[in-house]
Amino acid sequence: MERGRARLAELLESRGSRPRFFRFPFLREGETPEKLAAMRRYLESSGQRNLPVTLDTQDWSFEAPWVEAQRAGDTTALDSLASEYLSQLRLEVTDQEERGDRLLGRTTPQILLLHANAVGAAQWDALFAWLEGTGHRFATADEVLADSAFALPTTSSAATAAACGIACSTTAVARRRAPPSPRCSIVRQRLGIAAISRPSAAITPRMPCS
Repeated sequence: MERGRARLAELLESRGSRPRFFRFPFLREGETPEKLAAMRRYLESSGQRNLPVTLDTQDWSFEAPWVEAQRAGDTTALDSLASEYLSQLRLEVTDQEERGDRLLGRTTPQILLLHANAVGAAQWDALFAWLEGTGHRFATADEVLADSAFALPTTSSAATAAACGIACSTTAVARRRAPPSPRCSIVRQRLGIAAISRPSAAITPRMPCS
């Protein structure tokens, strides 16, 4: 892991940047308190911050059938998969945000896990249009992580900062309902991060992601 971080740091240095955020593979932070603590110490010592996933939609599960249908030229299957993909992601985002909002008693930022793959490339325009249409806005990772929900202590590898709500690229997303307190959702892909946030009244995000 350190070799990978050092290599990435070399590449980013020429662009005036450095690795600042880390996502645990498969969202596994360590199956024991000792491993969890050791990883937190490592991230702190290397100047990285865990970018936790609060919305996990299992979007990756559509990739294999999507690619298979593409190769077969099966437009009927592609249309069906596109509809199922968008329906599932809308349902998961809505459900997880509402559960999280109830858990914390207010509207809080969310981090959405999205995988950079073929089905995502084909459907993200529609997904992002839906997010914006339901009051979400893009925000930076720093803006989202500044919310106090992400300072809550966690003692298990499954726990995330604000219970679960959005996940895998380099962009972040958040959402808007009524005007005071901002709510954000980070949309992350394997290669980058984008964010959307929303000013809103009291509501909160979902439970810990698996």
